[in-house]
Amino acid sequence: MTTKHHEIHSPALVSVPEKLIPALKLANLLPLEFRNPYWARKEGSSKSRYLMSKQDILFRYLDNKIPIEDLWSWLKEVLIVFPIELQAFILNDVYGKEDKGAFLAISLNAQIYKNLVVIGKDKTELEEIVKKELKKIATFLDIEEKLHNGIYIPSSVKIEEDIFSYVSPEVLVQRVCQRLIFILSLQEIFSCLIDKDPTRKNQPLHFRCKFYSMLETNSVNLYVDENGYIAFTSPILPVFLKEVEANRIRECQICNQFFWAGRKDMQCCSKKCAHVLRNRNYRKNYPQKYKLQRIKKAEVQDQQNTNKKEKT
Repeated sequence: MTTKHHEIHSPALVSVPEKLIPALKLANLLPLEFRNPYWARKEGSSKSRYLMSKQDILFRYLDNKIPIEDLWSWLKEVLIVFPIELQAFILNDVYGKEDKGAFLAISLNAQIYKNLVVIGKDKTELEEIVKKELKKIATFLDIEEKLHNGIYIPSSVKIEEDIFSYVSPEVLVQRVCQRLIFILSLQEIFSCLIDKDPTRKNQPLHFRCKFYSMLETNSVNLYVDENGYIAFTSPILPVFLKEVEANRIRECQICNQFFWAGRKDMQCCSKKCAHVLRNRNYRKNYPQKYKLQRIKKAEVQDQQNTNKKEKT
């Protein structure tokens, strides 16, 4: 008599697309209480100034109805609660830096690409980047005030070890704001993709993602690059997300991090979180399922023992 052995195969593993990795990492650096839309937000600091005045500040910024000093003051309050990697990514900018006498007019999109390597640096390097960028904007805001008062200022300024041509602080602060909106857009898109609410899922994705429409990087712009060649910017989000399998982007049921589901039955981002989930489900189901099974098994064992005694 032959027996057939049935092998149990796990679902096929699909590797995370390389272009998606930095997008997931950036979105996961954003504190949970900053997530959007409102239904995606997790418990956090209810006193956050960002949460209290986000819509007012950002939309007034887009309508040019807020002084740049006020926008910068608000941005600093927001950034200080972010992880140092995210602070450095949002702040780091070489726009206006002098390189061999040339003014670096790097596009916003190109700066975002360059800043991807920033989040891989050690803490000391990140802190130096943040310190330098805060000093640079503070210096240019001071210069702007002196200009308004008719005080002569030099055309170039030394910030740490770099030389920068004078740039309007409004330009620099707006670029910081756009990099923040870029992070918020990534997170919002991921949250909307995993949303299971039937009413919201019937709405077009671009309608649910408010920050996406606020990104200046969605447009195509003409500029001269750092090597003196004519160049065009292209929308940046498609570079990370185009043709990515949407239903494999998920939120870990334990730590709430976004992750790529290499297998379609994955519910957690790591083995550690999966172990926690299994234990949690076990404790949850114990009174209804496992405890009854143990009682039934004990009753069967008692009956078997009774039968043995009677036979003897």
